[in-house]
Amino acid sequence: MPRNGSYIALRHSTIPLLDAQEGIWFAQRHADPGPFFYTGEYIDIHGPVDIPIFRRALAQAVREAQALHVSLTEGAQRPGQVLGAEPEWSLPVIDVRAEDDPQAAAEAWMQAELAGGAPLFSFALFQVASDRWFWYQGYNHIVMDGLGRAMMADRVSSLYLALRDGAQPRPASFGLLADLLAEQAHYHESGQAQQDRDYWRAYLAGRPEMPGIPGHGQAAPGSVLRQTGHLPGAAVARLRELTRDTGVSWPRFVVAGLAAYVGRMSGADEAVFSLPVTGRLTPLARRTPSTMANVLPLRVRVDPAASLRSTARHVAEQVNQLLAHQRYRGESLRREFGAAGDGRWYFGPFLNIMSFDRDPQFAGQRATIHDLSSRKVEEFNVVVGKIGRASCRERV
Repeated sequence: MPRNGSYIALRHSTIPLLDAQEGIWFAQRHADPGPFFYTGEYIDIHGPVDIPIFRRALAQAVREAQALHVSLTEGAQRPGQVLGAEPEWSLPVIDVRAEDDPQAAAEAWMQAELAGGAPLFSFALFQVASDRWFWYQGYNHIVMDGLGRAMMADRVSSLYLALRDGAQPRPASFGLLADLLAEQAHYHESGQAQQDRDYWRAYLAGRPEMPGIPGHGQAAPGSVLRQTGHLPGAAVARLRELTRDTGVSWPRFVVAGLAAYVGRMSGADEAVFSLPVTGRLTPLARRTPSTMANVLPLRVRVDPAASLRSTARHVAEQVNQLLAHQRYRGESLRREFGAAGDGRWYFGPFLNIMSFDRDPQFAGQRATIHDLSSRKVEEFNVVVGKIGRASCRERV
């Protein structure tokens, strides 16, 4: 069906949720609400921002992103969504230059906005200095994930640059909900979902109990300790050298190092991690802002006598298999394989390696990306940003 035809056919009718949306929907209703279902960031723009042009660029990006045009419904059997016209929204422009700490004041506003959790999405623009601005974007996770945020930011930047320079913006490349849902239906009807389920059944057979790490347990709300740091230059150079020598990517070495840490701290011969993945295996999914992210288990053998290189190669094999079967939902695994009643959300320590490219500029001006999303902490979480790109945040 043509793109416009797909859109017209869906507007104002109830349509299914994406698998990821459905998982979030049920989690929101059966788990502690908290801030865990909201995702956000702000982009620190080092340079001037033309407010009217920014508004136009953001408005066009919102018009193009169908995931932001839905309202959620609770059907008799299962939830759904209605695709309608672009909802009403606003862009507050807030001047915090007179505050004692402009950055802290802006961040406090953003955190309060995320914690409130009322709208499906919200934006704000903060002026923190004469030539420095913060652009905040926050979403209910049911409509947008981290990669979707990145797509929105890139599109707004591209539109702003074109509008500022009087050029014709490049055509939108965002996909449509109708097409995402068609791909999802094909995934289930083709038998691929069953093949993925069979893989995970075999993979999780005989899995060990998650080993406890002394001093680490499920964190009570508000009690999470956070530590942020940057890998020293010498360590970065060594990591890149290992990548060149072995052909194993740097994220695999990060996983290998953490597996060795878990093995040493717990005394276990296998580490089980919760590994977030994009859930996007098709070109359409990779260019459509929405929520498709998934969290899956990763089992890593821990041998004190093994080298970091051999452990990283083992990790690479495991991760490659995981990525090939990443469309099967992690929440379904926990429910189907008997782990849903233990009060946990995940499969072990949460390791999020955000290795997708984020261009450290906005419309040609230097920019820094700050992740604001909250994540439930069980034992510990580690969130690593791409070297030389996004900011790095570890949560312990």
